[in-house]
Amino acid sequence: MVAEFLSRMSHELRTPLNAVLGFAQLLEREAGALNTTQLDKVKQILYAGRHLLELVNDVLDLSRIESGEFGLSIEGLDIRDTAASILTATRTMAAQRGIRVIDRTEGHSLPTVLGDATGFKEILQNFLSNAVKYNEDAGAVTFDCTQSADDLREGFVRLLVSDTGLGIGEEMQEKLFEPFNRLGMKNTEIEGTGIGLAIAKELIEAMGGYLGYESELGKGSTFWFDLPIAMETSLTGPDGELDTVQSRSTASGAERNPDTREKHTVLYIEDNPANLLLMEDVAIGFDSIDLISAASAETGLVMAKEVRPTLILMDINLPGMDGFTALKELQKSSETEDIPVIAVSANAMPDDLQRAKDAGFKGYVKKPFQIDALIGEIDSHLPK
Repeated sequence: MVAEFLSRMSHELRTPLNAVLGFAQLLEREAGALNTTQLDKVKQILYAGRHLLELVNDVLDLSRIESGEFGLSIEGLDIRDTAASILTATRTMAAQRGIRVIDRTEGHSLPTVLGDATGFKEILQNFLSNAVKYNEDAGAVTFDCTQSADDLREGFVRLLVSDTGLGIGEEMQEKLFEPFNRLGMKNTEIEGTGIGLAIAKELIEAMGGYLGYESELGKGSTFWFDLPIAMETSLTGPDGELDTVQSRSTASGAERNPDTREKHTVLYIEDNPANLLLMEDVAIGFDSIDLISAASAETGLVMAKEVRPTLILMDINLPGMDGFTALKELQKSSETEDIPVIAVSANAMPDDLQRAKDAGFKGYVKKPFQIDALIGEIDSHLPK
C-alpha cells in the first residue's frame, strides 16, 4: 500500500512539473528572442521548478526508506567504478565556481565494499554536492578512502569528503540530520531542501554502516561514512541497468548533423495535452524526425501498424490500455515487433524502471526531462 501510494504521488507531482520545466527550458533555449528581464524570469522559473523537483525526490526517498520500501540490494561494490560518474558530475558542477575536486584515491587499489549501489551513489552525491554548494569560490573538495583511522571499526573502510567552505557552528551541528532544517541557509541563494543528510544517514545505517563528520565554522567540513569490506577479492559495479536520460551520456542536439541525415518518423503516445505540446515543440528543432502523436494506446497501435515509425515514445499511465499492455501488443505483431519503444513516464520509482526493463522497453525517460538529454536519447535509437 505504501509503495503504491508513493509511486502514485511521484507520478502526480512529476506530470505537471514536466510541463513547467519543459516549456521553461524551451524559452531559455530561445534566449535571443527574449530581453534580459524576460530571460531572468525564465531562469527563476527553472530555479524554482528544479528546487521543487529536488524536494519531491527527497521527500519520496525519505518516505520510502522510513517505510521500508526502499528495497536495498546489498552486494559487492567496486568503490572506484561506483563513484566514477558522481565524481565526474561533481567536477562539472565545481568548475563553474573554480573549485578543484581532488581524488586522493587515484593510483591506489581500493577494497570491495558491501552496500546498495543506488544508495551508495546517493550518499556520495549528497556529500560531494554539499561540499561544492557550501564551499568558497576557488576552494577545494577532496574525496578520500582509508582503512587506518584510529576510530575505524575492524573490517570496515571509510570514505571521506572534505571541503574548504563555510563550516558548521557547534550550535547548529546537533540539528544536522533533521529533515528540512537548512541550518540558517534557507533564505540564501544556495540551493537545497534540507533532506539530503537525513536520507544519507538512513541509507548508511540501513546498509550496516556508520556516519560521522568534523566541522569548524569558517574552515570547512569533512563528512565520512564507513561500510563493511566484502570478502570477495573484487567486483565491478552493477551492469545491465536500464538507460535513463538522467544517467546516460549521449550526443546532444548540438553534436548532431541533421541536415545530412534521413528523415525518420517518431510516434509519441501521450494523453496529457501539455506534455504532448511540449514534445511537439521539442521536435520542431529536431530536423531529422517527423513527430506524429496519438492520445491513447489503442489509437497508437493502429498508427504504428499503418505508419511503421522508426521509433515509438510512449507514456505508461494511459487511459484504457496502459503502456505495458500496449508494448506487449506491439511485440506480438510481426509488423511492429522490431520498432524500439522508449517509455516517457512520470513513474520514477526504481521498481518502475525495473519493470519497464523486464517488459522490453529500450530506454526510460523520466519526467520531468532535460531537453538535451531527451534529444540524445531519441537520437541514439535512430539509424545513423
